[in-house]
Amino acid sequence: TWGNGYSGWSMAGWNCCPSGQTWKSSGVYELKANDTLYGEIDVMQAGTTAKITSGVLGGEHGEDRSGLKSLSLDTDYRIYDWMDVTMEVYYMTSCDEMAKGWMTISDIAAYTTNGRPVPPEWTDATGVSDCNGEQVVTAHSWSVRHSA
Repeated sequence: TWGNGYSGWSMAGWNCCPSGQTWKSSGVYELKANDTLYGEIDVMQAGTTAKITSGVLGGEHGEDRSGLKSLSLDTDYRIYDWMDVTMEVYYMTSCDEMAKGWMTISDIAAYTTNGRPVPPEWTDATGVSDCNGEQVVTAHSWSVRHSA
């Protein structure tokens, strides 16, 4: 996310919106270009608990996972069977404020509870966006850019 109460890029693990519930982990702040972000959802304990982990790997952070943020919650037996890749930008007044160039999320993968890979079948649900936004989707990546 850009903005949203913070000056800069940040990220957090979310479990959003079943029956109006929204749960959010602590934020990961001061994200920079070329940071490698990490996110994982692990449904554990016979499907009753989900652990959502997010943070930064690589670059100056190395492969150290000690700074990762986690959110554990009761699944209420919900089935985690879809992924949503989104760029959220808040409080912008003109397209000139958008980041220049592509933002890419790569190495996206999903696995069943017994470890089998599940190839994502992405759907572009955004339609036309402001600021001449465009996105490119492959089986394991998502890229977006905007121009004035």
